Formats: sequence, structure tokens, C-alpha cells
Amino acid sequence: MVTRPSIQELIEGLLANIALLQTPGAEGRLAGLVTPALGVLDRLGNEWANWIALLAADNEDIRATLAGVGLPVSSPSGDTRAALFGQTAPEAVAALEAENRALKDRLVAAIQTLNLPAEANAPAEHQAADRAILALLQRSLHRETQVTVAPSRVPPTSGNAASGGLSLDELGSVLHRFLAATIPGARGITLERLQRLAGGASREAWIFDVRWQQDDGEHFEPCILMREPLASVLVSDSGPGCIDGTRRTVTNEIRVLRAMHDAGIPVPDILWSDTDGKWLERPFSIARRLPGTADVAPILATPAADTLLDQYIDILAKIHSLDPAAIGVDFLGTPTARTAALEQVKLFDANFHAQRLEAFPAITYFTRWLEKHQPVANRVSVIHGDYRLGNFLYEGDRIVAILDWEQVHVGDPAEEIAFMYWALWSLDAVCPIEEFVQRYEARSGISINRDSLAWYRVFIELKMLVVLLTGLKSYFATPERQLHYGGAHTSEMTRDAQLRVIEELARGRPTVAFDAYVKPA
Repeated sequence: MVTRPSIQELIEGLLANIALLQTPGAEGRLAGLVTPALGVLDRLGNEWANWIALLAADNEDIRATLAGVGLPVSSPSGDTRAALFGQTAPEAVAALEAENRALKDRLVAAIQTLNLPAEANAPAEHQAADRAILALLQRSLHRETQVTVAPSRVPPTSGNAASGGLSLDELGSVLHRFLAATIPGARGITLERLQRLAGGASREAWIFDVRWQQDDGEHFEPCILMREPLASVLVSDSGPGCIDGTRRTVTNEIRVLRAMHDAGIPVPDILWSDTDGKWLERPFSIARRLPGTADVAPILATPAADTLLDQYIDILAKIHSLDPAAIGVDFLGTPTARTAALEQVKLFDANFHAQRLEAFPAITYFTRWLEKHQPVANRVSVIHGDYRLGNFLYEGDRIVAILDWEQVHVGDPAEEIAFMYWALWSLDAVCPIEEFVQRYEARSGISINRDSLAWYRVFIELKMLVVLLTGLKSYFATPERQLHYGGAHTSEMTRDAQLRVIEELARGRPTVAFDAYVKPA
């Protein structure tokens, strides 16, 4: 269970909102500020006791299960017993939460000590311990569904503190100097319509138009600037020569984009870049802003949808058919058919441990399952890493460009297909997974092993849990790095991702269909 905000944090948020009412022009925001805060206190009163009871039940369940598999732990402390008997003083609740953290640490250690999940030929006693631990993980995660996650502790009017810190005038001035220094012989540079794009869970983005003159005449470019953020749901590799994060460096992403362009893949055209962070403190790239939209919702029920889906599959097939070494992107790594899966598990497991703020026994359990059941790839290909609806531009019934290459790597094509069917953006309503695989195989000539695809559906949950936990860590960071939307619904999404996997494993083995966990009404 992700730790809930304390009463003190919730009250501090309420006071912060009330303090904002003292600023000029705040009178009209009274209802908008106070009403949500009062709602928080109402929920706190309704759910706090339930939360404590469930936390206590979780502790007792972990303790009893560990004792049952021969790994007993000590009895609860006096403060914890006080909470169990209804004394909900802050120190008793704190003791209960501290015990839960300690017990989950102990549960993780037990999974490792018992070498779970058990092998198929393990002794009966070992198999029984595995079933007991797996059932405990199910019960614990289901208990979490009985408590609504508390709202954000960040005042709702505070915005995103990790927004870049530059005014448009300051940014415009820096860009003017950068372009003057970068474009040979440029004169009369003017920037127009500079504006920040909203959202962006991975990089900061601005759009603008630029005009200038050179000896060969007047030039005009519509542009989009993408800069490394202070806080993100992804963590960049430690350097251009390393693949150790969840996002490639600007240098490597640009190299991939240029290789893809040369191979005939529709991608953004990079115009200029600063890969050292000299001009805007952090690395950035500027690409030509292309026509079209990424919003596919308006066309899903039109004939254009299937035309775009055909192109979407054709482009994916072409990407996967490229030889990474032949097109010069083997700097992303050179995994073999036998090592590709395990390399990705180890990469994301390392990032999981770097980003988590507490123990997650279920994640430990199914990460070990992934390690013990790694598939052999039918082919090793360039993997876009974020290939899904919403990550391509289209105009009419034509795909203009495949976007967001920052998670590109080399691996198994089955991983890419599994990613498209993750719960938040599943392609299933447009094209069921088996139909997609058949269409992809026909276009690409690449065979997708269904057991491998099922394995990658579990792996994608690990990958996205690391993304969620990275956002959550940023949410609880220092103010200048705080990624506020990192806290929105993250606890519920984290719980549900774990439940999807644990439910599948409890049924035996994961399937390609990967039955989604549905939260009880």
C-alpha cells in the first residue's frame, strides 16, 4: 500500500489554500478552493478508520503467512496494539504504518530466501509456500481496493513546479541568440507565436515560428522545442554511451531519428539541437513542426481508422525489419535472441529499485517470475518503446510522423505489441490483439510466439510500474523538482498493474489475452 498523506499534510494543504484567499483578486476563487479542501476532510473522516483497520489486517495476514511458511516474525509493538484496539492517536497510526513497511520488507526477503516463484520440479513443501505467498499478495492488493486513495497533498492552484522556470520573454531571448550562433550567416532572425505546450510527462515543449534571411533568400520554419525536464516519469541514461535509464539521451534520440529518416520511416526532422545544455541549462532539440494531429478519437468510427491502422502496422513492420547494425543504431546495445528479454528485465528492475519509496512484494515476486521464464526472441529489432495510439501525427488518412522515440532500444518485437495493449491505452477496442498479431505477421514476415507475447504482457506491467513510481517519486520531491501530476491516480494505477499480473499468475501462467483486473463496484 502506498502511504497516505498524514492529517497534518492534509490540513497544511487546506491552510495553504485559505492563505491564497488573502492575495488580490482571490475572492472569486473562494468556493473553488475551500470546497475541495472540505471534501478532503469529509473523506478523511469517512475512510481513516477503515484505512487503519485494513492496514492492521494486512500486518496480521503477512505475519501469519510468514509463520505458516516457517519464517515467523515478532509480535506487534505496544503502539501497534493500541491502533488495533481502536486508539488512533497519530503515534499509534505511525507505528502501524512503520510495522507494515517492516513486514513488507520481510516479505520481500522471504520471497528471495525461498527463491520464489517455485520451480516446476520444486519439493511439495516449497510449492505450498509459493501458493501461500501468492495468495497473500492477492489478498493484500485486494484489500487496497477497499480504500479510496486520498487526494493530492498539493494545493490545486499551485500548478506544476517543475515547469521549466523560464518566462516566454527569457526563452525567446535565449533562442534568438542560439539560432544566431547556430544558423550560418543568418540575419534578421525573428521569433513568432512562442508558446508553452500543456502537459508532457516526459519532456518540456514549446512551439514557435522563426524567420530569417541568408544569402540564398528568406527562410521560415514552424518549430517545436523539446527540453529535458527537471522532473519526469522517465529518467535519462547517464550518458550517450550508456543505456541505463528509462529514456535515451537527446544525443542518442537524434541519432536514431536521423537513421530512421534515412531508412524511410516517417519521423520528425531535427533542425537544431544543444545536447550539452549550454543554452537552456538542459539539453534540447528543435524539430520542424509538422501538420496533422495526434488525437485519433475523432476518426475511430470512420473509414479512415482502418486505413490508418494499416499504415500503423506497415510502419511498425518496416521498423522491426531493419537491421540495427546496418542502419547504425547498434549503439543502443547488441542483445541476442537469448539475452534481449533478460536485459530489459534487469534494466527496469534496477530502475525500480532506484525509484521506489517503499517495498512492493508483488513486484519483487513477478520480476523474479520474469527472470525465470525469459523467452527467446524470434528476431532482435529496433524497438520504438512507446509505439501506440496518440504517438503519431496524421493528416486525413495519412500518417505524417511517428513521434516520441525517447524510449527506443533494441529487443524483441513481441515487446512492442504487448506495449500497445497496456490497460491505459489498449488498442483492443480498435483491433483485438490476436487480429493485430496476424496482420502484423502478414505484413512483416516476423513470427510472434504467443507464449513470448504473454510474457511481455507481464514485462510491460513492470515497465509501466517503474514509470508510475518515477512520477510518484518526483511528486514527493523538493518543490523546484515537484512533478505535481505524478501523484494523480498513481496509487490506484500502481495497485491495479500489480493486481493484473498477480491474478494472471495465480491462474497458472499469463495469457496473450491477459484478463484485466476489474475493480469491484
